[in-house]
Amino acid sequence: MTFNQPATICFNIMLCIVTAFIAGCNSSNSNQNSTTSNNQSAKEPTKAISKNAPAASSPQAIENLHIAAFSNLRMVLPILVSDFNHNYPNIKIQITFEPNAALYDTVNANPQNFDIYLSGNQSHPKQMLASVKGVKSAPFTYTRGQLVLYSHTYPMDISPTTTLDQLMLDNKPFSLAIANPKSLAYGMAAEAWLVNQNLYNSIKSKIVYTNTLDETFALTDSGKVDFGFVSLSQVLNKPNDNALQNVDTLSNNYLILPKDSYPPILQDGIILNHPETSQIFVDYLKSAKAQDVLTDAGFLPICTSTTILPACK
Repeated sequence: MTFNQPATICFNIMLCIVTAFIAGCNSSNSNQNSTTSNNQSAKEPTKAISKNAPAASSPQAIENLHIAAFSNLRMVLPILVSDFNHNYPNIKIQITFEPNAALYDTVNANPQNFDIYLSGNQSHPKQMLASVKGVKSAPFTYTRGQLVLYSHTYPMDISPTTTLDQLMLDNKPFSLAIANPKSLAYGMAAEAWLVNQNLYNSIKSKIVYTNTLDETFALTDSGKVDFGFVSLSQVLNKPNDNALQNVDTLSNNYLILPKDSYPPILQDGIILNHPETSQIFVDYLKSAKAQDVLTDAGFLPICTSTTILPACK
């Protein structure tokens, strides 16, 4: 059987074209598969790195705390907050200062507005725990007050007991300011000291009771009363001063009462909101470093087995 030559040539050309087309498709598919495989291989290490790499450096979220604080912390608490912010710059702290009774009323009326309450006694935080719903933190003691006999009228160069005793013996007129002992720990401690020194009965007619410890200090500092039982922190951190004073540089217008001669003036606090962030500051407040600053400001430290301070020995 014979074939027509032109037809044979035409057939062979068509066969070559079809063969080349099929080969080209297979090559394209092979290259595409190879590209897809390579892309997948390139992506897999990226996923692994992303999963195991540390988070990109970025500022932490700013957290805000609002502290309600007894007014005799007015000078020292900002110093403590500044030191605290060296380690925790993203915790921003706002402070509201008020006398003890007014502070309790403010916080009790709007507990949602405050995260930490630093009182001037122990009773108010306990009352807050009982009256404010949702408060689970137990009260904590953050410092202890020091009581002094203060005067701008008489020199204070002998013991407080002898000073008052001598005035009574000389029958000299004088007045003595004490903060309300029914609501203020400093007033209660002062009255107890007078009783312990057998002075209360002879002096009680000369006592001027005030509503706040700030008022006691103001009356005494202005000379409107001759003596006043105030906190050492008030004397060292007078409202018109811009820095903490040193005990040794002040004139002899006050006498520190021995700390064992009156009931301890323990100042307690309680966490109201944002418990995790608040606890960070409370832990700092109870640390040896913060207690040392409070001691310099006229308070007594809260001593524990881990608090290594001269005042704790």
